[in-house]
Amino acid sequence: MKIFTDTPLITKEALEYLKRQFPDSLPKGQACTVEQLRYLQGQQSVIEKIRQLTEFPEDEET
Repeated sequence: MKIFTDTPLITKEALEYLKRQFPDSLPKGQACTVEQLRYLQGQQSVIEKIRQLTEFPEDEET
């Protein structure tokens, strides 16, 4: 997805850091409320959007 620039807005290293800080998994050993689950899903939605912003297909036209 190209947004205003031909280069990614965030480095792959920064994206990997976010993935490590906010893993795509539920907490182990404890129950998760609906609110906590929604919060965790929101974190993953943000990380997924950032991942999309770092990928530029070679054949994408300007």
